[in-house]
Amino acid sequence: MDFPKSVPSVGLVDGKFIDEDALSGTPGSLIPSAWGNAVTLEILNVLQAAGLVPDEDDNAQLLAAISSLVEGVALEFASQAEAVGGVNEVKVMSPLRVAQAITAALTAATESAYGLVRIATQAQTNTGATDDVVITPKKLAAFVSNSLTAATESSAGLIRVATQAETNGGVNDGVAVTPKKLAAFVSNSLTSATESAYGLVRIATQAQTNAGTSDATVVTPKKLALFVSNSLTAATESSAGLIRVATQTETNDGVSDGVGVTPKKLAAYVTSKSNLIGIQGSFKNLTLSSGGSDRYVSAAIDELLVEDTSGVFLKLSNISLTIDTTASGANGLDSGSATASTWYSVWAISNATGSVVAGLLSINVNLPALPAGYTHKARIGWIRTDASLYPLRFSQFGKRAHYDLGGNVPSFPTVATGAASTAITVSLASLVPPTAKYAHLVGGTANGGYIGFAPAGGFVSTPGAGYLSPSQPNGFPFAGGYNASSPVPTAVGTINLRSLSVMYCATGATSILQCMGWEDNL
Repeated sequence: MDFPKSVPSVGLVDGKFIDEDALSGTPGSLIPSAWGNAVTLEILNVLQAAGLVPDEDDNAQLLAAISSLVEGVALEFASQAEAVGGVNEVKVMSPLRVAQAITAALTAATESAYGLVRIATQAQTNTGATDDVVITPKKLAAFVSNSLTAATESSAGLIRVATQAETNGGVNDGVAVTPKKLAAFVSNSLTSATESAYGLVRIATQAQTNAGTSDATVVTPKKLALFVSNSLTAATESSAGLIRVATQTETNDGVSDGVGVTPKKLAAYVTSKSNLIGIQGSFKNLTLSSGGSDRYVSAAIDELLVEDTSGVFLKLSNISLTIDTTASGANGLDSGSATASTWYSVWAISNATGSVVAGLLSINVNLPALPAGYTHKARIGWIRTDASLYPLRFSQFGKRAHYDLGGNVPSFPTVATGAASTAITVSLASLVPPTAKYAHLVGGTANGGYIGFAPAGGFVSTPGAGYLSPSQPNGFPFAGGYNASSPVPTAVGTINLRSLSVMYCATGATSILQCMGWEDNL
C-alpha cells in the first residue's frame, strides 16, 4: 500500500497529500477513486479477519483488529536438541538456545579447517610453544621488544638502517646498508678501471669487440665467441687462421691437409713407424769387459737399439753400465742367485721412454725376466763365472770377445791336449757362449810332432797318413808342428761354429789346443 504516485496530476507534495490553499491559489491533491477504494478495502479485510463489524465512526477498529489477531497466535520455543539440530522452521529460539546452537556448530580452528580460536596469553606468546591460540598485535609487540636483540656477526637480531654518511664512511659495523645508499656510494666513490688501478668498467658492444680499438671496455665470452666465429677463417698454406687438432688416425694416415698434429700424436706416429727400420741390438762402439778379480762386468756403448715385446724400438745413447753378479734386479740377475761355471747373457734394458737404463744378467738366451718398470731390451754379450762367482777376465769390442790373461784367466782355456792320431770332436760349450758363431783357437806342440783342428762336421776324421799336411785332400785347414832348427810354428785360426765343438788331431803327447775367444752372433 502506498500513496498514488503513479496517478497523473495527483498533486502530491513531498510524496503526500495537501489541502487546497485559496489564498495562495494552490490547488489541493486529487484522491483517485481507485486508490481510495483500495485503501478502504485493505482496512476492511483486517477488520473482517479479526471478526469485527466495520463502523464508520470508530477510528480505533484497525488497531483492535490487529491486536486481536496477534493475541490469537501461540509461539512455541525450540528445545536444545531442536536448536542444535537446525531443521525446525516453526519454533523460535531463545538467546540461550541460539548460543548453544552456535557452540555446537563451530569447532576449534586447525591448519586445515576454519573454526573458533582463543587469544594467547603473553606467556604463551613469549614461549612460542602453543599452536592452538592466536597472538594479538599488542602481545606480539611486547614479545619482539623483550626478546629480540641487536644483530651481530654471529647471531641474528634487530638492526638499524645506515645513513648515507655512515655508508660513505665505511666505519660503522652495527647498521645495515640499503641498495639505494650502496648505489649512491658506488656512484660517488668508484672511478673507472685502468691498467694500474681497480675500478668500474663497461661491457664492450659487439662493434667495439670486432673493431679491437677500445681499451676501456671488457669483452664477454659471448661477444668474443661471435667475433672469433665471424672473423677468423680456417688456416691455409698462405694465411693464418683456425685449425683443428688431428686425430691419431689422421696423423698415422698422412692424408688430411687441413688439421694440425700435436707433439704427442707425432711422437706416437714416429714410435709406431720406428719398428720398420730397427734391429734389436744394433749398436755403435760397444765394449764389454771384466777384470777377473771381482764380481762386476762393465759395458760402454755409444748407441744401441732396444725393443719391447710389441716391436717398438728406442735408441739409447751414451750408455755406461756396471753389473753385479751377486745383485738381483736392475744391474744384477733377473732371477735367482748366481752359480759357478755358468754362462750368463748380458743385456741392456730401459723403461718405455729410454730415460732409465740399466744392465741385466740372465741364464735365458732370448727372454730375460725384466724388472718392474723396464720394457725394452737388447742382448750385448755373455760372461762366464768362476768358482767365486767372478766373471772370467775378458774384453769385448763389438761382437768379438777375447780372454785376457791375468786374474782368474792365467792362460787361455784348454780345449784339448795330447795325441789324437784319429781326429776327435771336442766340446767348446764351457769356452764359448751358446750364441757364438766363431771360435778363435790356437794350437801348439813340442819335441816334434804336429797339431791341427777344423770345424766339426766339415772334414773326415781320418784323412790319411798325411792328414796334417795342408796339401792333403780333406786335410785340416789349421795345422802346425815343431821344428828345432827354426821358430816353433803354431796353428792359429778362427772357425765357424756349426755346433759348439771342434775337430782336434795331434801326433805329440805334449800337444795342446786352447781357446782365445769368440765372436757373438748379436
